[in-house]
Amino acid sequence: MPTRKLPLRRDTEWSSEPLLMSPPETLHTPISSGADPPILATIYTTSPYAEVEKIRKESRPRNQTHHEDLAVIESILHSSGGQDLDEDVSISAEHTAQLIMMCVFREKMIQTISILDPNDFMDVDRLMTHHPDLVTCICYATTRYISGYQGYRERTKAYITDFLQASFDHQHQTDAEQIRTMESLMILYAFAPSTISTPSFAFVRAACEAYATKIALHRSVDAVKQLVASGIELSRNDLKVKRYLYWIWLYVISHHRSLVRRIPPTIPTDDSIQNAPILLESLGQDKFVGRLLCELHSRLIWDDIGRKGGKALTEWWAERHGVVNPNEVSVVAMEDIDAAVAYRRDQLRALRPRKLGFTPEGISTEYHFRLAHFCLSTHLILRVTAHNIDPSALYTVRRCVDLAMDVLNLSHNIGPLGKEAFRFQPGFVCVSISFCIAFVLQAIQAFPDHFPNTQFIFMVIKRIGSMMTDTAVDQTHDCGAAGRANIRQLRITIEALRNRRLREQERLASQSRRPSMAPSNATEHAPIPMPSASMPPSGPDVQESHRQETHDPTHSMAQQQVPWIATTESFHTDDMGHFGGFDYEELILDPAFNFPDFFNYAPQISS
Repeated sequence: MPTRKLPLRRDTEWSSEPLLMSPPETLHTPISSGADPPILATIYTTSPYAEVEKIRKESRPRNQTHHEDLAVIESILHSSGGQDLDEDVSISAEHTAQLIMMCVFREKMIQTISILDPNDFMDVDRLMTHHPDLVTCICYATTRYISGYQGYRERTKAYITDFLQASFDHQHQTDAEQIRTMESLMILYAFAPSTISTPSFAFVRAACEAYATKIALHRSVDAVKQLVASGIELSRNDLKVKRYLYWIWLYVISHHRSLVRRIPPTIPTDDSIQNAPILLESLGQDKFVGRLLCELHSRLIWDDIGRKGGKALTEWWAERHGVVNPNEVSVVAMEDIDAAVAYRRDQLRALRPRKLGFTPEGISTEYHFRLAHFCLSTHLILRVTAHNIDPSALYTVRRCVDLAMDVLNLSHNIGPLGKEAFRFQPGFVCVSISFCIAFVLQAIQAFPDHFPNTQFIFMVIKRIGSMMTDTAVDQTHDCGAAGRANIRQLRITIEALRNRRLREQERLASQSRRPSMAPSNATEHAPIPMPSASMPPSGPDVQESHRQETHDPTHSMAQQQVPWIATTESFHTDDMGHFGGFDYEELILDPAFNFPDFFNYAPQISS
């Protein structure tokens, strides 16, 4: 496959994802003076898992806290909340339980590990007979995602610990046996929660990566290079190829886990990783290999931009914002990050020209690319503090908010089956989405005058938070903890903005009660009619207005320069159900109102 030189700057915008705001004449990283902390949390300053851990450790009852938050939000937004989960029946027998969990894993969970083939797990009886360790690991991981199986999980916890320790003692395994042991460890690694005590997440990761190096997966690229040089057609079922694919998967998930936990990746980007897209080009149309290569390309964006911006962008775990040189100007601008993302998208499109659309595979592809785009862009606001806000800084913040909303807007397209599948996603997916939500809400609180039309943003966030809490099994589930954090932050933000509006109304009312300085003769000067500020209407008229605005490539909902006070003057009553002048229940139930089309200002899914 021909390679292209990475354009680190481009004068024209990427056609598939237009810039949503008109940039100022120059764009640079705002620089703070002194040691002021950044005003917004980013991956370079905060571990996304930190908020989830804090929620888990709180002593207040889960349901009481969650429902209190939802009650306040719903009273303001006037929209309905999520439904409670139904209780599943308890297991009847050990063998039956294993059959059920193997079926759930094969149908619901295996797609999370992009490189595993469900056909390899079809013959459950054979797996139970010849690979009992693999079956036990699968069942142990599955119990976290279906209720009623905690007893089984507790009974097998000691067995899993022994298996992790014994994985280093296998001296005479065949290649096929090594693959099955590796798959067992990969499954534990992918679905291990971050807070379990036995075995801990760090223990699982260490065992998985140590076993991989023990069976020399880090040198598996050599065998694949020999096959390619010999002109032999690669097959995903070839054990030599499978070993290489598993090593690439370990590299990708190491990056995902380290990003949300703010720790260094444990597998470096060496020659075996950099050459993977070329070596595996012939397998690019394979569904499973294609998904893996998509995740790999989204990961390699960091290395591409790091070659220009240095370690500051690629070492997100290092504390640098407090010791930056105030006279230093960043060598990386937003257009450099845009170009790096576009370059990797082009590489993936050349490898897989078929359009993926809103399929699960397409949404997964967009999630990884959009998340990388957002995370990298937040490096440009590291030095934005409360004391150095200027138009350039505000533009950068708004662009970061747009990129975070690009991630969240994918929720419009997952559908009912996608929402059910969301329950089985590993923890880092939920935490990364929660972190995008936290960033958006922090930006709205910090700069309310620059994000006036926030009602639809709040509705999207509430829907995502409710979806997370509704699909959670228990309090150890990352999805539920992240959702509760979202709901709590949304409630705080809405109350803060509402209180701000009320204070502004009181100030205006106080001014109107002051003695008038007008002439005593009321007819001396005719009253000047004042234009009344009004909120935009709901329904089809809003859709048509949005369709017209979308023809303007510089249009962005988050950027609309309407002062917040102009929107609050149209509140005629204190009806909590009409917050912001919108009747949310009417908007949602109106059959003529196409909610995703109105709000989804993110770029369309591309191949």
